[in-house]
Amino acid sequence: MRGKPATPYKDFKIMFINWTSEMTNAVLSNATNLITDLTPLLTIIVGIGIGLIVFYAIISAIRGH
Repeated sequence: MRGKPATPYKDFKIMFINWTSEMTNAVLSNATNLITDLTPLLTIIVGIGIGLIVFYAIISAIRGH
């Protein structure tokens, strides 16, 4: 085994950036906030999609396809 074994969840250096656990927490917090903010828009998009599928099914049933 070469060198010291890697220890997860510790501060480590990526090129010239010292990545810390606080940075990881900030990224996860921002991602959570983004998902929370976009949920109403996603609900509308899913609703329109389901409505189009139902509309297509009704039109297909009327046409007899």
